[in-house]
Amino acid sequence: MAMGRLCAGKVGFTLMWLTLVWLTLSGQALAFEALPQFRGLTPHQARSLDRPEALDSEYSSDHLTYQKPLEWERLWLSQDIVFDLSTGSLDGRHFQTEDRLKLQQSLYLDLLDFRFTYLSQSDLEERVEHHVMELLFSPFQLWGGHQALAPLGISLYGETALYKAENNFGLALVYRPPQAEHRLFANFPQFAHNKRHTDVDFFDDGAEARAYGLYGHWWHRQNFLRYTLRYEPRARWIFPQDSEEYHYLRQHASLWWQWEVKESTFWAGRAQVDSKQEGRDSLDESTPIDSESITRRRLLLQSQLRHWWRGLEWTWGLSYYERRWRPLLNPDILQRDLMPHFWLALPEKSGSVLSQTWSFGLEMTHHRRNSLANEYRLNIKYALDFHQGQSEMNFLFTFDLDEFGTERTWEGGAIQFRSYF
Repeated sequence: MAMGRLCAGKVGFTLMWLTLVWLTLSGQALAFEALPQFRGLTPHQARSLDRPEALDSEYSSDHLTYQKPLEWERLWLSQDIVFDLSTGSLDGRHFQTEDRLKLQQSLYLDLLDFRFTYLSQSDLEERVEHHVMELLFSPFQLWGGHQALAPLGISLYGETALYKAENNFGLALVYRPPQAEHRLFANFPQFAHNKRHTDVDFFDDGAEARAYGLYGHWWHRQNFLRYTLRYEPRARWIFPQDSEEYHYLRQHASLWWQWEVKESTFWAGRAQVDSKQEGRDSLDESTPIDSESITRRRLLLQSQLRHWWRGLEWTWGLSYYERRWRPLLNPDILQRDLMPHFWLALPEKSGSVLSQTWSFGLEMTHHRRNSLANEYRLNIKYALDFHQGQSEMNFLFTFDLDEFGTERTWEGGAIQFRSYF
């Protein structure tokens, strides 16, 4: 068991450094994704191109403030049945949401597992929903009645919808040492679209939606590492009824980790880089449309140091978000946000069934786009812990310190919940 953890750790850190090199050399960027191993082109993406006008100077700060607690990811990776959600207010008309559910059950010894994974994630940049049903067959898990040296498996998974043209299919080669999983995957979104569609739109032959990649995670006690590399080759979606075509190409890489550097001190961080090219072109010169093409590149970096001292939990963090849009025949639009932040959690008030904690955070955003702006906010979190960590509920309240004392003092709020069984 110890040897398995050591090998998994070495593999994980080797992949981590390779991914860091890839991130450094690629020069391209993207934003945080939940369940990146199941992503691919969706009908919603083809309906609307990215619009940088929707993001203001406080958007990145909202994104940071409403993220789920970093330690929730270890529970997500390590538990067979787990659920978490987060809903935060971006403005008077929009929420930022992320809801996840994982159900995992062994059906026959260690040879066959069933998994159900649900995700709904949305903000002003992404809107995705997945409900993945998966069968994991591990024929080499047992060999001659003994534990196999190479716990390899084959995963088949998919999603069904009312319209069969929107059904998704995927397969993966899975390696599962103790407390870890690594998968080489291929996703085929809307794989039967051309045969099952109810409208006249179709994918051009040889340019259907696809996604290929490498995903893995490892955990031990409070430590974890998660990595993803994904490539979606060019897709061409033809809409004859509108005399236009939609084209799409995307790349993704990400890292997520938490590491105990010494007793009661953790270093945690995230890095994600994404490049998406999409656009529309006219198919009929007699009824032309204005061709649109835009490349969006995003870079999100986060680093946090958490430690406990005299019953208090202290967190210092620094985040950097960069988004670059390159419209067709127009100048680039570049947005950068540098966000130092600090949190202090007061000692927990413990009970046999319920515990309570108050936390206070300060956050500053150094925002640069067309002009320079500095934003400041105060965050307050009230956390309820049920049954010694089995469930947790957080209430977040955030206040605009730039407008403090005015009718715009109240910035927004969020509710978060997590439970495992």
